[in-house]
Amino acid sequence: MFGSSEASVEVDRLPGQATIVSLREGGPYVNGRPTITMELDVALPGRAQYRAQAGQVVGRLVIGRLQPGATIPVRVDPEELANVIVDEPAMLGSADAPVAQRDPLEKLQRLAELRDAGALTEEEFAAEKAEIMRDV
Repeated sequence: MFGSSEASVEVDRLPGQATIVSLREGGPYVNGRPTITMELDVALPGRAQYRAQAGQVVGRLVIGRLQPGATIPVRVDPEELANVIVDEPAMLGSADAPVAQRDPLEKLQRLAELRDAGALTEEEFAAEKAEIMRDV
């Protein structure tokens, strides 16, 4: 089941972590933002890990952090555990997010792959590249 838009990161959703198994561009652009579809291994406190698929529009500040092997914060519908969304506000608010610790060269290579696949515009790529270079 696909996740919802970031507007539905509601307080009644369960917070968890997910490891990205795979991802691809998977739908229309909305306001210049790509729709990404991800296979996730989801871990919720007190529950067994399970695999789910999430598809949602993601912002340019988050897209560089979405890569296979990355652990990301998610929100899960307690009534429908397969309904998983990326918790973008948590990703943006956490300076110590695990993906942020990746090698800058890895980040740049991943950004280039996303740009070449059409998931990022040249402008988005340049902005993300500048942000990575500032941290070097």
